[in-house]
Amino acid sequence: MRRALIAGAVTALGIGTAALAVPSSAAGPHGLGCQLTGVAKIKPGLGPSPATTTYTFTGTLTNCKGSDAKLSGGKVKAKGKGSLSCAGGTSAGVATIVWNTHKKSAIAYNTRGLANGDQLDFTTKSSNEPALAKGDQGAGGLAFTSFTGNCVQAPVTQANFSGFTLAGSPN
Repeated sequence: MRRALIAGAVTALGIGTAALAVPSSAAGPHGLGCQLTGVAKIKPGLGPSPATTTYTFTGTLTNCKGSDAKLSGGKVKAKGKGSLSCAGGTSAGVATIVWNTHKKSAIAYNTRGLANGDQLDFTTKSSNEPALAKGDQGAGGLAFTSFTGNCVQAPVTQANFSGFTLAGSPN
């Protein structure tokens, strides 16, 4: 079973994945890494065969560490679409993050999944958070745990996930 998402959302997620560094509009090195947890809601649900699927997710970024010392976490909302099944698939979507500093970031992301895990990459489309600037790229990973549905007798329509994201730029 698996749930394709993003995250984080936003943010670039990656259990064991490093961030991609690209030039951005921010001056000087900057970046961040955060833990991400949340819930994905999947329509029409994941089954044994690939099908066009949409999803939304809400999540929380915690334990953030980076170039903005005031940044510690945030809330993320995302929506995406792709060719997905319980065995895996690919998707693309957009996510919005509201940081604990009351600043906001928007990202566009892609996921690639196999079984209960997803790899995520993203590009920051807009941000007024100094640790994550427009043009910054990131990566990450998600692990899906508890599910509503079982893929065979009933499609998976909801899944909890957790993971890690990294993003930033050396410029």
